[in-house]
Amino acid sequence: MSFAGRLHVAEAVRCCEAIAAAAMLALTLSGCFQAGGALPPALDITDFWQGVSVVTPGWPGAHGAGIGYGIQLISLTLLEEGSRLTGFYACERYTAECGDRGLHENGPINGGIIAGDEVNFRVTFASDLSSCIFGGRFSIFKGQGSYHCYSGGGLIEAGKWNVRRAGVSPQLQAAPPPKPVP
Repeated sequence: MSFAGRLHVAEAVRCCEAIAAAAMLALTLSGCFQAGGALPPALDITDFWQGVSVVTPGWPGAHGAGIGYGIQLISLTLLEEGSRLTGFYACERYTAECGDRGLHENGPINGGIIAGDEVNFRVTFASDLSSCIFGGRFSIFKGQGSYHCYSGGGLIEAGKWNVRRAGVSPQLQAAPPPKPVP
């Protein structure tokens, strides 16, 4: 088989792997978050959150063409309604572009689900029809987890995210102040 033929086969395999991973994620989410078996949200995370995402080395968005970890400044505006989660995502370059060529600067949060303290949501980017899937956990003051970004059926970026509550919500105002650590 020619080099071009092997390259075409390798691209087809990567595409199939990405589709299989997306299907497994959809099956996992549908089984974990069905109406009868879903945990109710443990807390209200409706608010404005700010933090960072750290691109795993080796992805195109990482600083220095994939040499090291890349950092992006992110914010989440989350709106929780029952177990549904929607809102808006924004990203600003720190040491890494926000997506391929900086095209992932902002987008809506779609199809989000919260069960207990666990969240899963998708951010879509109209600029190139790509999306990122975020999964993680929240407490009253912070959230953290991992993300995977896809475009054209393939994985283009992955990493970790960490945010802190930056807005003031009624729940936060009613919460007792944190106890000092001795």
